Amino acid sequence: MSRSILLVSMRIILTLAIEAIIFRLFGFRNKKSWIAFLIINLITQGALNIWLNGFAPLASYLVFTLIFGEILVFIAEIIAFSALIKEHRRWRILLYVITANLLSLVAVYGRMVCIGKRRRVF
Repeated sequence: MSRSILLVSMRIILTLAIEAIIFRLFGFRNKKSWIAFLIINLITQGALNIWLNGFAPLASYLVFTLIFGEILVFIAEIIAFSALIKEHRRWRILLYVITANLLSLVAVYGRMVCIGKRRRVF
């Protein structure tokens, strides 16, 4: 159980780090924007990890579960960021959400899938 908590924590921290760098690169500097960023991402990443861990019997379909969960995260974050952040126009917020989530998906979960495939081979 503690290994699972450690892995989930590592995924959330890495995701937050990647998305924070992208948030900064997109020009978000306002303290209120950063607070919204942190709250939104902690909620969506927490929900995504609960979602993924709830599908243990369907482990062979983890990639499909992940993709569906990420689609829900994209939608939730687009709505939440658009509603809470007024620092920039909606198109920049939309572009940020898409860019940040795609990059963190590939970096964090792409690595997870690759490790899983390697373990099955050996």
